[in-house]
Amino acid sequence: MTTGVIHLEVTFLRCLTLSTRFTDAGNLLPTSEEPGLDDMRYAIGAGLRYKLPVGPIRLDYGVNPDPQPHEDFGAFHFSFGFAF
Repeated sequence: MTTGVIHLEVTFLRCLTLSTRFTDAGNLLPTSEEPGLDDMRYAIGAGLRYKLPVGPIRLDYGVNPDPQPHEDFGAFHFSFGFAF
């Protein structure tokens, strides 16, 4: 598996963060003998973070700029707590 992320955040009001944009790229390799970057898949998106004392609440929306016939155009992702 190969992955990469570019992420930019802007904070407002000390508790609300606008994740102005992010870009993800990755792939799954059929075997470890065939590494490469030939079949990379990409996503772009934006999100919001609201910081609470027990951890942030996150809401992101990602877009698939080149969906395959069996893939969705985009998806929401909601999470609570710190990513690790």
